[in-house]
Amino acid sequence: MEIPVNVHAMRSRSLPSSRDKRVASEFRQRVWLERLIAAVASICLCLVILACVLRLWDADLTVLPQKNGDAIINAMSVKSLVDSGWWLRNPHLGMPFGQQLFDAPFVDNLSMALMKLLSPFTRNYAVLMNLFFLLTFPITVITSLFVLRSFAISYPSALVVSLLYAFLPYHFLRGEAHLFLSAYYLVPVVVMICVWLWKDELDIVSQDANGSRISRRLAFVMLAVLLVGSGENYYAFFGCFLFCVAGAGGFFSSHRMRPLALAVGLSTLVALVVLLNSAPSLLYMWHHGANKVAAFRGPQESEIYGLKISQLLLPVDGHRLRYFSHLKDSYDSLAPQVNENGTATLGVVGGLGFLFLLASLLWQGQEGDGGLFRPLAALNAAAVFFGTIGGFGSLFNFVVYSQFRGYNRISVYIAFLSLFAVALLLEALKRRMELRHYGTWMWYGSLAAVLLIGILDQTTTAMVPNYEDSKAEGRNDAAFVKEIETAVPPRAMIFQLPIVPFPTNPPVVRMVDYDLLKGYLHSETLRWSYGSVKGREDARWGKRVTEQPLDSVVRQLAFAGFSGIYIDRYGYKDSGLEIESQLSQFLRESPLVSQNARLAFFSLTSLTEWMRARYTPEQWRDKHDQALRPGASSSSDALLHSLRVQCKEHHLSAAQCHDLVTHMLNEPAASP
Repeated sequence: MEIPVNVHAMRSRSLPSSRDKRVASEFRQRVWLERLIAAVASICLCLVILACVLRLWDADLTVLPQKNGDAIINAMSVKSLVDSGWWLRNPHLGMPFGQQLFDAPFVDNLSMALMKLLSPFTRNYAVLMNLFFLLTFPITVITSLFVLRSFAISYPSALVVSLLYAFLPYHFLRGEAHLFLSAYYLVPVVVMICVWLWKDELDIVSQDANGSRISRRLAFVMLAVLLVGSGENYYAFFGCFLFCVAGAGGFFSSHRMRPLALAVGLSTLVALVVLLNSAPSLLYMWHHGANKVAAFRGPQESEIYGLKISQLLLPVDGHRLRYFSHLKDSYDSLAPQVNENGTATLGVVGGLGFLFLLASLLWQGQEGDGGLFRPLAALNAAAVFFGTIGGFGSLFNFVVYSQFRGYNRISVYIAFLSLFAVALLLEALKRRMELRHYGTWMWYGSLAAVLLIGILDQTTTAMVPNYEDSKAEGRNDAAFVKEIETAVPPRAMIFQLPIVPFPTNPPVVRMVDYDLLKGYLHSETLRWSYGSVKGREDARWGKRVTEQPLDSVVRQLAFAGFSGIYIDRYGYKDSGLEIESQLSQFLRESPLVSQNARLAFFSLTSLTEWMRARYTPEQWRDKHDQALRPGASSSSDALLHSLRVQCKEHHLSAAQCHDLVTHMLNEPAASP
């Protein structure tokens, strides 16, 4: 017997009515409005806290708060981005040949691209760099909030935890000296993907009325992989490791190969994106040969800069409470291998979350958190085993690849995993307290207390830069460079002393690494000798020139086209007295001296004019060419130059060119 079917009635029931569509549209609008209000409130609260912690009302964005060490080389890269369009080549440094940084790619393309987007609004490198650093705080809050909300954590709990994550001691202690490590806003996204892999919730395709298509979640993951691979290499490397851990966990918990296959695939994609971003450097090294001097890292360095569990749990340097401050000072003075790994401290709130995750490995029961504690605990333990001194990271360095030495930097992953656990605990507390009278208000009070205690515990007054000293030093350097610019022609080349290898070099007397870059940072038209990457022929030029007697050095610099000599007195034991005395006697003039008496400058323009008058233009060009090839006879230099031209014209590899040059230079001369 056939049952009569009312087809029109079924279609009317299956298709949503106009009222249903309107209700759905209003619901979506409310959701997006709620998200927008939460994002704006989070950013505003973050900026208020940031202003209070760093006392930004005293800051001057046109001046770098940190004007030494790695902060200067980061500033050099940002200024190169503004002046030259990108950072890999700089025609204002490494004179007389120009600077290339293909051998030492120490920045990430994602951060530089973001600053490139900001550069139309300001051409001041310091403003650009300061703004980017300050923006890393609200961006980190937003990404963390987004990830926590995706796991159904309430807005109040997610906001508190996101703020604590953005205001980690790590963020301030890295600062603008390690600007690209401070940009850890993608770490929460990596953790989210790891949890999806563990729980086997990363679908490849989705079904809808139009059929099968790539799922939105997978599309989001692909975008995240592109960003992670273009960002800081350390975070990409640690992310690949955690993907594999999560994939293995998903395989054992779901008994399916899909999580493990996806984890391996995502790790491979991240590696390919990293290689794609490194393509300019790889191509340069393929054409010019590998430079084993510029950025060499030994495998043993992972045992020096590895993670220490004690430093995760110890308080921050200069803690507000004297007892905790003394405790940390005692540890730092007595314990071995204390270095940048001191930035790994989690704070009291994160530390409690870290300990809870370790303890949760000891029991197994019914979870009311959606099964989140188990993957978080496993990922946390894996990160510790990988990053700790003598851990799996050290084995990786000795067996596979030694360039990753700072395994303590995985602490930023451990911090988010630990604070994620804190968010789950706060949600459990909320469920309990809601059953009581005034329980909701008590819970809000608890959240406020956690946030206040966490921020005060994680930040200190020592994190406030000395803005006045930075401004005074900046004014001194800027005024001195302006004096030099008025004393020499536009685009003049300035030779800098003492000769210091670049990049990475120990302090020279009182001169800190990269101090010689300060002249470039304050100049608009001058070109400077410092900045040639060590291990290349360009960097050997200055050293060979200065190995000659001083009068020959000065003449050779004049022939090479230099218009002055810049001296940092902090780089000499006698504060430059001897070399300045010899230069004054030879040039018969006194140097320009900076207001703080640290810097001195000798102009070579008068000497160059006097020397030019004694040569024909052809003779001067010959002298110029010889000056750029010191330390060899003119005939062998000419042969060497000719051979290198031939190598370039015939596209010979570095090894083939080396063999050709060696053979020709050792070939006995033909008899007349």
